[in-house]
Amino acid sequence: MAHYWNEIKSIKNSPLALSLGIGTLLLSILGARLQVPSLTMAMIIVICVILALAAFKKIKKETFPFLVYVVGLALVFQTTLLSNSLIGTDIHSEFYFAQLTETNGFWDWTLPHSYNSAIASVFILPAIGKVMGIGTLWAFKVIAPIFFAFVPFLIYYIFRSQFRTKVAFFSAMFFVLMPAYAMEVASITRQQSAELMFTIMLAVIVIGKFGLKVKVPTLIGLSSLAIMFHYSLFLIILAYFAIAVLILIGFKNRTIPLKWMLATVGILLMVGIGYFGTVSSGIPLKSMEWLGQSQIYRVTQNLGKQFNPPVAPWVEEPTSDPLRPSSLPAEINTAYIAQANRPTTFNDHESMMKTALGMDIAEASPLGKGFRILQGITQALLVLGTILLIIRRKRLSPEYFAFCMGSVVILFLCFALPSFSAMLNASRFYHIALILLSPAIIIGGLFIVKKHEILTLAVIIPYFLISSGFVFEASKSTAIDKLDVPFSTALSYQRVDLGGVFTENDLAVRDYAWEHKLLPIYGDLYGELALEESYGLDGWGEGLMYLPFAGGLLQSEDQPILPAPYIFLRERNTQTQTVTFWHEPGLRKSYGYDEFGMTEELENRPIIYQKGDAIIYGERQNVN
Repeated sequence: MAHYWNEIKSIKNSPLALSLGIGTLLLSILGARLQVPSLTMAMIIVICVILALAAFKKIKKETFPFLVYVVGLALVFQTTLLSNSLIGTDIHSEFYFAQLTETNGFWDWTLPHSYNSAIASVFILPAIGKVMGIGTLWAFKVIAPIFFAFVPFLIYYIFRSQFRTKVAFFSAMFFVLMPAYAMEVASITRQQSAELMFTIMLAVIVIGKFGLKVKVPTLIGLSSLAIMFHYSLFLIILAYFAIAVLILIGFKNRTIPLKWMLATVGILLMVGIGYFGTVSSGIPLKSMEWLGQSQIYRVTQNLGKQFNPPVAPWVEEPTSDPLRPSSLPAEINTAYIAQANRPTTFNDHESMMKTALGMDIAEASPLGKGFRILQGITQALLVLGTILLIIRRKRLSPEYFAFCMGSVVILFLCFALPSFSAMLNASRFYHIALILLSPAIIIGGLFIVKKHEILTLAVIIPYFLISSGFVFEASKSTAIDKLDVPFSTALSYQRVDLGGVFTENDLAVRDYAWEHKLLPIYGDLYGELALEESYGLDGWGEGLMYLPFAGGLLQSEDQPILPAPYIFLRERNTQTQTVTFWHEPGLRKSYGYDEFGMTEELENRPIIYQKGDAIIYGERQNVN
């Protein structure tokens, strides 16, 4: 501990690193709060400068932990601090349940929704917000990112215990430079908290100088908290431990006896089944059962076996998630379940996985082709580095190596089973895998080019400039309905409809709708998410719906598509005459009013309430 504390104190003696770190954080905060994307782009340039200076040994190694932390925090703050509302998709449902805890003064663990089982989001963050006097909203926007930035900080120390200091630094930096860190997980508080517990647990196992009386309870306690913080990580963390046990059989210098690792697997299984089968009316466990059965069904269908397809449990869990069927009419719901259960081929990989494998390179623009080539290089380095880790495994901590192999298995399943990655999104699986495996990319790169300077200038910085959304914004691209080059809400939301950056007028009109219990009410993707924060369980299944049925357009030759009396349109909708919808994982698609049929749909509808350009339209009036 004294060594770590001395590193922290040494920062004041390193003015260059201190100024670059503080400058990065200030540019992120100012760019977001002032809503000036050019400041955020300047932040990205400063991060590139940090990477270059570190590669050329112009920054003291003692400042690496500080730089990893502030860069990780800045990349999250660029999104979370954009406005006075929440940015993202899942986070609005998380916030709804957190608000209930804040308002009621207690957590109602029986409410039937999987998000309500994530106790860090629905209980701990509201409690922190109350104690600090900042409220749940700002606990989500500020406190959660401050905690989450400790994930790269901790993995730096994990990596440093196994590799050279510079390898550890660039490995931790690559983890935060990968798009999912700042563009997806930044808006999923339940995954942030689960990853933090998982990472602390790994740090205790790999670098902690503790006896078994401390290590074993910590191992069990933190891993149990990790799965309780995010139901999706239950099976993933359980898989990590199961794979680690199998790998550790081949090692004699284990620091934790195999019996305790096996005991942890059993305890996690009992905790997960007991907890998720009880909280939220058992919905999380039922959802996981369906996902597992669906995967087994698809695989066995491909092998020529015949089983009855599983029936989705979500009829019991009202939700507005576009990936889940209960927000759709019955006939579309049936079609969705049939599609989800059908056998798959290699061409059925989700869009992000196709991009990762370069399967869509022919359709990509020149910039998109460049991104895929860079992405392919990093993945080739990952494979090479993994092979080198396996060859050099005796130099590594047995527990670190064993968990690394867990990441390898997860990535292989994403590659081999076309339907596997869609359960969480390929980018989020990759992000989780890099918590342990990102050093493989750096080791693989150094094996070929030998020098950090060449690897940084030729691969890492160009990759970051594209993956951060910098190139998307600089090229003024508008392609958000396909993954040509990665885009960033923080950089491009003013030009294209990303992230749901709501105005005060949007929220005022949303609040009016909720106060007057206007149902059924329709909105586009982001309009519905704004409504979702207030309506929640009172709206799901009661007519809180996306505008299109089954992703089609509103035009109908036979009858009006929208029977509902109310339509909520954000200022962005009315000012640009467009509506935006979920397209594929991570992608959005905007339609003009005329193309979508909205102009005709709004004819003869009275305005129920308006503030600025945000509007609620009422039921169509008959005109004789």
